[in-house]
Amino acid sequence: MSVIYMIINEIQHIIIPCLIALPVIILIRLIICKKRGEYSIKREAVIVIFCLYIVALLSVTFVPEFSLNKGYNVPVFHLPDFSDPDTINLTSPRGWILWKITQGKYAELIRNIAGNILVFTPFGLVFPYIFKKLEKKTVLFGFLLSFFIEFCQLFMNRQSDIYDIIMNVAGTALGYLIFKLIQKKKSRE
Repeated sequence: MSVIYMIINEIQHIIIPCLIALPVIILIRLIICKKRGEYSIKREAVIVIFCLYIVALLSVTFVPEFSLNKGYNVPVFHLPDFSDPDTINLTSPRGWILWKITQGKYAELIRNIAGNILVFTPFGLVFPYIFKKLEKKTVLFGFLLSFFIEFCQLFMNRQSDIYDIIMNVAGTALGYLIFKLIQKKKSRE
């Protein structure tokens, strides 16, 4: 039941930013298509969905959940306190995994690993479709986005973890692998 609650909670965090961004994205895409004189409804739909995915990803990772709760008065943005060991976690993923296992927090471990991988899989799948010239750099761009998010979290009352970046990059690579497999299957047909 906690997984369903977590999914519902995350959906609530992304609905408003996506609803605000949707008309802006569509307007920008219409202007770009008009300038270029070309239009593919399939491609435009994929681009709009990808943009909404990025908005959702940023809204979930940038806005701490507790800052949305009424009655909790903590500044959202602050300068990082590097003397606090919880500000940035550069320990190895292996050490973190073993630590969670010794605590018996298997559900949290699986949720964190699977969540960080799965949240970036769409990036690896769709980025090379939209940016064909940058296809071979998909994993690099996934890393840069993940690094950007973790860096920004230093200033947002969130912990930055090196293993989040590693798992996000693994998710990007998984998505890119799926993209390549789909491409290979299409080229056979």
